[in-house]
Amino acid sequence: MSLFPGKVVWMTGAGTGIGRAGALMFAREGATVALMGRRREPLEEVATEISAGGGRAVVAPLDVAERADVERVTRELGATLGRVDVLVNNAGLNVIGNGRRMENLTPEDFDFVLRVNLVGQYNMFHAAFAPMRAQQDGLIINVASTAAKRVS
Repeated sequence: MSLFPGKVVWMTGAGTGIGRAGALMFAREGATVALMGRRREPLEEVATEISAGGGRAVVAPLDVAERADVERVTRELGATLGRVDVLVNNAGLNVIGNGRRMENLTPEDFDFVLRVNLVGQYNMFHAAFAPMRAQQDGLIINVASTAAKRVS
C-alpha cells in the first residue's frame, strides 16, 4: 500500500542530496512530485528516474530566493497539477571556498545565503499556503541544517 497515492508534493532542492532522495521516496509512495531547483539538468535526471520507476514528476526550475520565479512556478503548477498537498522546503546552501567561517564571509555572501536559506523558505511557504488553505489540507516540512543549532 502506498503512503501518498494521489498526493502532489512540491520538493525544493530536488536535484541533489536530501531533496533528490525525498523526491524519489515520495514518487515511490504514489505522489506526483514537482521537482524544484535552480539547475534544470539534475531535475531532469531525477524526473527520468521517477518515470522509469512508474512515477510522475514535473520539472519546475526556479530560484526560491526570487519571488517572481516562485510566483511563476506556482501559477504553472496550479494549472498543471491543480493542487499541492505537501511542500518540502529543502533548498539551502552554504558558500564554498571561505572555510565556512563567519569571519571569511563577505556581506554579499551573507546576503546570498540568507536569501536562499531564509527568504526562499518564506517565499515557498507563502506560495503553498494559499492553495493549501483553499483545499483545507496540506503539510509544510521545513528542512534545516544542523548549522542552525551548532555554529562552527
